[in-house]
Amino acid sequence: MNSIVITGYLLWGSWQDIRKRIISRNYILFGGIGGIVAGILSLLKGNRLFSEWLAAFLPGIIILVAARITKEKIGAGDGWVLVV
Repeated sequence: MNSIVITGYLLWGSWQDIRKRIISRNYILFGGIGGIVAGILSLLKGNRLFSEWLAAFLPGIIILVAARITKEKIGAGDGWVLVV
């Protein structure tokens, strides 16, 4: 079930990016809230360590830093999606 939800979320974001060349803040907010809730539930069930949960943010943070350095030649939206 998780993979279906994540796939749908990514398809929605891809459609926005391709069609409008921008990803809406609502998309990021929706994914962020969902990701945080899923992460907390995973931590409470003991399926994941806290350090693993934090490490999952690193690729997105690296892309956000690269976007800042390149003046967004690498899109910040991509970084935010990876953070989520």
